[in-house]
Order: sequence, then C-alpha cells, then structure tokens
Amino acid sequence: MSATSPFVASSRLPTNAIFPLLQRLRRLVLNFTQAQISAGAGSVVDYGLMILGVEVFGWELFWALACGGVVGAVVNFSLNRYWTFRDKGVAYDEWPGWSDPQVHLRL
Repeated sequence: MSATSPFVASSRLPTNAIFPLLQRLRRLVLNFTQAQISAGAGSVVDYGLMILGVEVFGWELFWALACGGVVGAVVNFSLNRYWTFRDKGVAYDEWPGWSDPQVHLRL
C-alpha cells in the first residue's frame, strides 16, 4: 500500500506563484473592508445630519433628508477615493474634454 492518501491534494503550483495570489486576495479583502467602512461613515453622517436638522435646527424633513443625503454621499465618495483607492489625481482628468479649460467656456 502506498503511504500517500488519495484524499490529499497535491499542489502542482510552484510556491512562488502562490504568494502573489495570496497578496492579491489580501489586498482585495482590505479594499472591500475599507469600502464598507466608508459606506458606513457616509450612512452615519447622512442619518446624523438628518436628525440634527429636524430636531435641533427645526428644518422640514425633506430638507434635512436632502442635506443629509448629499453630505453623506460626499463623505462616502471622498473616503473611497482618497482612502480606499488612494487616488491623488483630479477627478476630471480621466475625461479628455473636461481637462481643457476652454471646454468650460464653450458650455
């Protein structure tokens, strides 16, 4: 009888190919976690500003919801852009037409 069990999986990948995969998986899990934290922070800001607007400042519910939603979305976008994905560039540089200052004058 053979000493090796048929249930033991033998890896045919070289060990130097496994480490980059594990590093990529670790980075993906970290990015996902950071994105979830950013979304949670945006939700807390949204809800907190809505409660603050209605209870403290006496705003109508519509305006409190609108302000909370906009500010929460900006917080979520900013955290994701600068913390989760570590972007240092200008947002409209990806669009060739928007990077030209003359485009704004033509609109």
